[in-house]
Amino acid sequence: HNEQLVIVTTKNKYQIIESKNGLNETELLDFSKVVKDKNSLTLNKEDNKKNEETKNLWSISPLIGLLSSNSYTKSSPINSNLSNSTEGDYTLSYGIQVSYKLGSKWSIQSGLHLQEISYQNNHLIVVSSDKNSTNIDFNTDSNFEVIDAENNNLSSSDIPLSNILSLDGNLNQRYGYIEVPVEFKYNLIENRLIKTEVIAGFSSLFLTNNEIRLDSNTFSENGRATNLNNVNFSGNLGLNFIYKFDKKWSFNLSPMLKSQLNTFDKNSTDFKPYFLGIYSGININF
Repeated sequence: HNEQLVIVTTKNKYQIIESKNGLNETELLDFSKVVKDKNSLTLNKEDNKKNEETKNLWSISPLIGLLSSNSYTKSSPINSNLSNSTEGDYTLSYGIQVSYKLGSKWSIQSGLHLQEISYQNNHLIVVSSDKNSTNIDFNTDSNFEVIDAENNNLSSSDIPLSNILSLDGNLNQRYGYIEVPVEFKYNLIENRLIKTEVIAGFSSLFLTNNEIRLDSNTFSENGRATNLNNVNFSGNLGLNFIYKFDKKWSFNLSPMLKSQLNTFDKNSTDFKPYFLGIYSGININF
């Protein structure tokens, strides 16, 4: 008995005809279907990947920040006599932030933050005055001269003793704002767990609180600054470090420098404020 194997090639098909014991057995293999199935699986994977990326374009995060206020110049927004004693305080900022992914490297973020900025002057000579020589409007319509006790060029004869109200007064300036940032982020480094971004942009600041308090051992006065602009802006620069828990949840930490551009008007004695902030929050990606 002779066995013969004959292979017939057709388009996308192989037909195998085997003669054995006078009987023909034929098997038809359709490779075009295999290719279609394989292409279908590949396309499904790509579609799933695109859908996954589309789902994670948005990110929302509640934020809290610790701020440290200061000035680029040795001056005071209240009075030139306080230029050497003005110091910034630590304050808090909190709010919500929304981010949208523009591409593989770029994204844009905005939000709404409530913040306070505070400055202190300690060890002041407080003198009653007939006219207002400071940028403070006190609630009682009283006028005071405030002088840095440790760094002044005044002699005792320049200040009548009857006018001196305190030799150890303290002045606290506290300003509240609604901050609306518009910032761009550039992705520097990213792996499965860590992401690092550069942040740059600006903020619009809307004044909501303006308080000044002058305290001593014998009296206290409340007032407001008269040289604050109701709307001002800041230039923002910083970094954003993100730790990913999974595809949906992550933690971010952002050290930021924000330089205020026009917080005070022309009567601010060349005071140029800025603040350093460390912001943190939990991101929800969707």
